[in-house]
Amino acid sequence: MATSVPFQSVVDGHIGKVLGSISRLLARLWPSMLALQFVVVCHPKPGVRQLIHWSERDRIVSPILGQVLDRQDMTP
Repeated sequence: MATSVPFQSVVDGHIGKVLGSISRLLARLWPSMLALQFVVVCHPKPGVRQLIHWSERDRIVSPILGQVLDRQDMTP
């Protein structure tokens, strides 16, 4: 996501709002040239503890699923 130059924070009044709006529009149209910065939102992948917790929770919440999985483990 590209962010624009915050003119409204630097220039007071109507002119700052207009320049900020123009800056946002141009940053959306041509972000590699006219954006001030890029914001990247990252989410970590689940670790072993989270996966074990989720699998235990699923077995408790769904005993039928747990029985099915246990049967599949026993079949050769």
